[in-house]
Amino acid sequence: MIRELFSLIITSFLLMPISAIVPSVEISSPQEGQVLKGSVQIIGTISSDGFVSGDVSYAYDSGDDTSWFYIASISKPVANETIAVWDTSTISDGDYQIKVSVKYSDGQVKEVILHQLQVRNYSSVQSTPDLANVSAQATVFTETVTPKPEVIATPFPTNSGSLETSHVEDSLKTGAIIGIVLVILLGIYTFFRWLKYFR
Repeated sequence: MIRELFSLIITSFLLMPISAIVPSVEISSPQEGQVLKGSVQIIGTISSDGFVSGDVSYAYDSGDDTSWFYIASISKPVANETIAVWDTSTISDGDYQIKVSVKYSDGQVKEVILHQLQVRNYSSVQSTPDLANVSAQATVFTETVTPKPEVIATPFPTNSGSLETSHVEDSLKTGAIIGIVLVILLGIYTFFRWLKYFR
């Protein structure tokens, strides 16, 4: 019994340092879903036990095949300090993910990936609408009718050469009267000439 207890104590003592050497990689800032602008400090912790090298990279946050782009190399372990600085002003606005990958002397490679990082240097942040409020509110569209200007036709000027029916009738009457007067005068003239001839 004592032998088994002694064996258990020795085994626990020997395994304790091994469990303490388990490497860890953590990112405390930025957080998933955060809006990023300009130069962004990537802060975290990289354990020193067996550290060999590491790097930080970014990619588009999409379901397609992920292509990672280099940000910086990690030259030393850190404890809740700046791992790298990411200049987001050199890329287009969109949703991205970053990856911190660290290689250790025992062959392990530890990776931490943050998703849904919203880079917004040149555009505004689109807020997600509250569907409960949207469904409760009725949208009313009011159409503004602009009255069209009234078209008033300008009357044509009076044509001095135009003839109306009344003018024609007046002219005919005047012509008839003049004609009758001329016939009477011609008759009188002829009558007096005839009298003169027979005297």
